[in-house]
Amino acid sequence: MIPFPLFRQVPLTAVLLLLIAYFLSPLFTYSFGPGGFNDQRVLQLLWLSACLVTLLFAAEYRRWLIEWMQRFSKLTMVCLVLFFAAVTVSALLAPNTLRALQEVGLYASLLLAMAAVARELSKLDKDELAVLLTFALTIFCVVYAIYFLIYYFAVFLPEPERFNESRIWMPNFYNHRSFNQVEVWLLPAFFWLCHRARLYSPGRAAMVYLLTSVWWAMLFYSLGRGISLAMVVAMLGVALLFRRQALALLKPALVTLVLGLLFYWLMFLLPKYLYFDELSFRYADRFQELHAGGRMPLWQFAWDSFLNNPVFGLGPQHYAYFYERHSHAHNVTLNSLAELGVAGTVPLLALALIAAWSIIRGAIAAPSPLSILLVFCLLAVAVYSQFTAQFYFPAAQLVLILFAGVAIICT
Repeated sequence: MIPFPLFRQVPLTAVLLLLIAYFLSPLFTYSFGPGGFNDQRVLQLLWLSACLVTLLFAAEYRRWLIEWMQRFSKLTMVCLVLFFAAVTVSALLAPNTLRALQEVGLYASLLLAMAAVARELSKLDKDELAVLLTFALTIFCVVYAIYFLIYYFAVFLPEPERFNESRIWMPNFYNHRSFNQVEVWLLPAFFWLCHRARLYSPGRAAMVYLLTSVWWAMLFYSLGRGISLAMVVAMLGVALLFRRQALALLKPALVTLVLGLLFYWLMFLLPKYLYFDELSFRYADRFQELHAGGRMPLWQFAWDSFLNNPVFGLGPQHYAYFYERHSHAHNVTLNSLAELGVAGTVPLLALALIAAWSIIRGAIAAPSPLSILLVFCLLAVAVYSQFTAQFYFPAAQLVLILFAGVAIICT
């Protein structure tokens, strides 16, 4: 029986349902450009605002939130206050103040959602927490598997039918970069599941290893150099920090990596050769392309925007407002500098470093597969965030909420 204490209170149940709707929101509307993309954000932010209001109706949650924030260090509280003060001023100075303020609401809603998840997870013992994480990972995996399989077989359709309908009702989920933003969290989590597989029957353990190998294959198929670099850095980082204890995650990672290469050949290279009479290992070819994959103009625009507005930036969500072709800079640091300026970016980075230090310090003091997993995800996300807008889309935000809740109760 799966422990799911979120259903013990009606308000928190409503939050769960609203977060699921938030996760699915890209299905209903998706368009790029300064107006279209922000219209999608408005829909998503309305859902998150509903989550925020619903959370505040739960008296138990309000008490716990106050107690939790009272445990913050003075430095953390100062950075938190400075951040929200800076982004609010930035939003008020932005051309489209209403939508900028909605983005400030997004920041607050994500923080409150993390606290809500941590509050509910704190009621579980270690075994129940492991079961709940397994359940959450399974849900994410099933959703992505469905969309990926549809897109996989759509590739073999004739050219006119290949992308038209699928782009209407399957946006953002099949996109390989959006998948990478979730995979950078979930692939390390699957290593953790593989480690736990020794507790399962041989058949279930084999299924976990099979699933993780297929996710490696999809990483190769995405041709993602940034996420590949992130995985390598994270593996080396946990190996240096935890030595022998890191083998709990590194052994499954290496075994499934080898199997993933085999599945990549079977799922993508061989069918392409049989169907299109073409055989090339494009994943390897990508590493011979020593360029930023079209990101240099985005980074340059972000940097120029920062230089023109160094204190408060363009305003939250205003990179998309000024740059017509892309909604973000494909670099979290540069995007933050462009939109929030020094006033918002410095306290934001300080909060990130404080959280990272707490996670790493706690894991070193009491290493366990779960704490090592958190450090693994932390390192991978830190690297990959320099090549994408890691926290921009609903799916990646929900994974952030889940892992942040776990990190809060573990530290």
